[in-house]
Amino acid sequence: MKPLALDEFKAWLKTLPLTYEVGWACSSEQCPLAHYLHETTGDWYEVHVLNYQCYDRPREPLPLWAKVFVDILDSYRNTFSNSVRIPFTSSEVLDILNRTEARMENLEQKAMREASMPPGGF
Repeated sequence: MKPLALDEFKAWLKTLPLTYEVGWACSSEQCPLAHYLHETTGDWYEVHVLNYQCYDRPREPLPLWAKVFVDILDSYRNTFSNSVRIPFTSSEVLDILNRTEARMENLEQKAMREASMPPGGF
């Protein structure tokens, strides 16, 4: 199964026209990551909140950046009815990836602060 790499996903998005529709929120088969995996491998993938899979192969865990990306992408559903599928263009997904990277940096900084705290806090 193809591993998911943030830089490869971003590079692929940058090759597309800005208005090219690359997927939908809240759809495991039409997630932008599933679209990317299909376009780069020819295989069909499903991307879930915590994992992804190709055909009947075992599910693999998503890397942390991809979990954060899916969380941000799917949060757009809260603005609409659960029955509405929300399409995203390559430009919009690149913006979401920027938010993903910012959230990842915040998580790393928080982990570093917590690791440097003495036992019991303070």
